[in-house]
Amino acid sequence: MIGSAAGTGRRGRVPGRPATGHAAEYGSAAAAIDAPGHGDRPRSAVDEQARADLRQAMEAGEPVDEIVAAFIVPPVERAAPEWRTTLDALLSLPKIGGPAGRRG
Repeated sequence: MIGSAAGTGRRGRVPGRPATGHAAEYGSAAAAIDAPGHGDRPRSAVDEQARADLRQAMEAGEPVDEIVAAFIVPPVERAAPEWRTTLDALLSLPKIGGPAGRRG
């Protein structure tokens, strides 16, 4: 499974060949999924506040470690069950088997 980097969604992906096409060339399968609050998925008020706090701290040159944790950890905690469900569904398809991994 392939995710986009740091909430950039499709707009932030590096131009070039999609990873799904690259995987198919080597006999693998790939699925792209956005975490909750990322890409085109709706953001909660908490997600929006974390984004605003991160942006403000970066612009002010302030430390961002705690803000990054607040920005990244909650969506990942919400996403993990979705990723597991998606992975289980994919692995149940004919011609798809392990091993499996996630990037992004």
